[in-house]
Order: sequence, then C-alpha cells, then structure tokens
Amino acid sequence: MSDRPFPSIPSQFGFATTAQLRERGFSEWELHEFALAGRRVTRAVYAATVGPWPEPLLRIAGGLWAGPAAALTGVASLKLWGVEDLPKPEVIRFLVPPDCRTRRNSLGMLTVRSRRAPRKFIRSDVTVASLERSLADAGRFKELSGNDLLAATLAMLHARRTTQELLAREVADGGDAGTRGVHEAIVAFRQGAWSRPEAVLGDAIRQDHRFPRMLSNPRLSTRAGVFVGVPDGYFPGEGVAVQVHSKKYHRGVDAAGADRWERTLTRD
Repeated sequence: MSDRPFPSIPSQFGFATTAQLRERGFSEWELHEFALAGRRVTRAVYAATVGPWPEPLLRIAGGLWAGPAAALTGVASLKLWGVEDLPKPEVIRFLVPPDCRTRRNSLGMLTVRSRRAPRKFIRSDVTVASLERSLADAGRFKELSGNDLLAATLAMLHARRTTQELLAREVADGGDAGTRGVHEAIVAFRQGAWSRPEAVLGDAIRQDHRFPRMLSNPRLSTRAGVFVGVPDGYFPGEGVAVQVHSKKYHRGVDAAGADRWERTLTRD
C-alpha cells in the first residue's frame, strides 16, 4: 500500500476525485489500492478513510462526483434548506448543464441535464439549487405528492425563506407540470393559511354556503386592546374561534425537549 499521504483539499472533508488525485501524482495502481481498501466512495471519488460515511459526507462526495457545474435539487436539496417532515428521496438528483452526460452512481444519485441553469447556493458545504427550483423540481420529478409539496411550500413562505413572486416565476420559467402543490400553497398563503390543514379547512368553509365568512389567522384583541391570540379561523359575526391541527405537522420535540404536540394543544 502506498505511503503517500492522501491530499487534504479545502471544503472536501477528506474526499478527492480521480482527476484531483492524478494531478497530485497518484498512479492507477494507487487508486486501485484505495478501492481494494474500501476507500472508493463511488465512481471517481475516493476518501482518506475507510467507509461507511455518514449521509452529510455522502452528499459532499456526491457533489464531487456530479462535477463543479452541478447543483443538488428536489427533496435532497430541500432538506439542506431546512424543510422538515420530508420523506427520504429514492433518487438524489443533481442538475447539470446540457453538455454533460446523464449518469447514475452506486449511491443512488443521478445527474439530470437542464437547459435552464439554476441559481446556486452553498448549504452544508454542498452546492444546491435555489429553494424555489428545489420545491418545483420535487413536484416535477414526483418526489413529493401534491399535499406534501403544498405543506413544504407553505412552510417556507411563512418562514419568509421565499416569496410568492419567486415561486410564481420559477413555475412560469420551468413549466407547471407536477407543481400543483406550489400553486395551491401560493393561493392558501394569500388567503391567510399557515399550514395545509388550515388551507383544507378554509377551502371546505368557502365551498359550503351554510357557513358565514371565516377569517384565517386574524389577530384578535379585546375592545380594550388586550391581545387575545391568533386562531386558525374566526367567525367574526358569531364570535367563534377555530383551531385545526395535524400531528404530522406538530410531532417530535422542541429544543427544550418538550413534546411539540402537547405544547401546541396546551398553548391553544
């Protein structure tokens, strides 16, 4: 086994590509030795240590495999943008320019050619497509159902991580196939809903003419100006407040270790 030290390349966390190793004088036999020792992560990417490697590092290795022009998109990118309650993607997709080849590796990663270059950002040391492109692509590639896409988009709108205008522009530029959830999230956001359950409730109330008009998430105060709260729905003529929750969107524990579902019910 070669005693040549594995190169430490900034921001690559102990990984290097075949081209980088060859530039530093490593021979084909030395690369073969790395592979035999369990230090080849996937085709054309090697590691300073033997695997297995944790998922965050595999994403970095995947970016090296996809190439410097690539950008992660879809659900895998949304996880790095901080979107919660997402399923594990079956395929991790990298967008590449149209002059690159479509490839698949042993880690379940795929490069997808796109004539429309995405805006690129660095998240957790990985180059990712913009939040808007990642949301829309999650729908276009059928990684998220319409309802899950609606919930994720609505959450990002309320977190002020994106805007209606940016989302609408992405859908217009890239086509609306598979992006129904994005459209519905924009409409629900304009109507005041903060989550998918609230959006479903609002639609049900508006479509049933037996109900009077319901306000979504109004800020309520007493006549003396004392703040009461912000219910999910409120019928002003009747003085009736409505709360609707889903355990799916309030599960887990908060930073203090408290149960989020119980805290939500107690607070309300």
